[in-house]
Amino acid sequence: MGLKINTCVPILTTITRGNHNLGDTFIGLGMQYLFERVVDHPKWLIVSKFDGTDGVRQFEEYIREAGFMIFAGMPQYHDFNVRTDWHDDKLWEEVVQPWNVKMFTMAGGSGGLGPDVTPKEFTRHCLTVYNGINIAPRLLQYRKDHSVAITTRDLPAHKLLQSAMVSNELLPCSATFATHKYGIKPAPNRNYVGLVLPQFPMVRLDDIPDQYKQTNGDPTEIKKKFVLEQFADIYNTLIKSGQHPKIICHERSEFDAVKSIIDVKDVFFSTDYFATLKFYSYCHSVISARLHGCLPAYGIPGTKVVGISVDVRGQAVRLFPKIRDFSMGKFTTEEVIDALKAAQPSTSEDLAPWLQKYDNIILKGFKNLGY
Repeated sequence: MGLKINTCVPILTTITRGNHNLGDTFIGLGMQYLFERVVDHPKWLIVSKFDGTDGVRQFEEYIREAGFMIFAGMPQYHDFNVRTDWHDDKLWEEVVQPWNVKMFTMAGGSGGLGPDVTPKEFTRHCLTVYNGINIAPRLLQYRKDHSVAITTRDLPAHKLLQSAMVSNELLPCSATFATHKYGIKPAPNRNYVGLVLPQFPMVRLDDIPDQYKQTNGDPTEIKKKFVLEQFADIYNTLIKSGQHPKIICHERSEFDAVKSIIDVKDVFFSTDYFATLKFYSYCHSVISARLHGCLPAYGIPGTKVVGISVDVRGQAVRLFPKIRDFSMGKFTTEEVIDALKAAQPSTSEDLAPWLQKYDNIILKGFKNLGY
């Protein structure tokens, strides 16, 4: 028997679960699953994390009644002294504090720097005063003062909070458990190697070979050309070796770009997030340049995963030693194929200890709320 909560259970996540970045959807679904392990039949209140305080205020009555809210995933920690998103400061200053709401601040990741930054470098970058602005300590203190549970999904974020004396648990991103929300199991015939394209704009120009940049063209087009050529080479190499690769697109822009160079029969794209999650169950292996392609795939037991990181967010795969990972622009096709051959598939036993840790921290958070 789980906890009985009579109020709505507010979760700050995406409300456009098919026509946006699917990674945000998978984070939210996985977080719902994790709370459903602890709470009996939660009355979910899906609150938009992309519509600013206006999106939250329309549910003020219900959030105040609950007295808590779940903040699910995304790069919650970055260089606050340089820039802020509304959920970095206004969420806490205009909603959490005045409404006296406690937060489950969950699966927060690092953002803003390259894939190879060290935790020490990340912390120094985030805490560096910029043009006289030094709000980072205050924003981190908000998390400490108003959270009943804090988890981070990668080591740079974990160490940043530790440096600010903010207690937090380093646990896998909730997207790892997105397929568990719907009981998706490995398909009987898993024939495919999934190749997951990145968001083209998120690829860093610094990680692209100079020959691609000599045209002085539009940066996004340069990135697109580089990525498509890399993935086409991986695709063709797998074909030649007798494998059955399928390009997986999380967004329409990737589908529109790749179908001009890869036969559409070998490209999977859908605005139905469930269809995409389900398709991962047909892939015995996945090579993904999206963190939230790696993790939902790994969450399906029996899947081999190779990650390609476009920025620091990709370090979240390192909580799973079986996932082989590379940094964008720093690998050859042969190295990726060899890594896939050497990779070990995920197992239920890999995931069970992490699920237990999530159970414990969520239960502890509710206990702090008086449940």
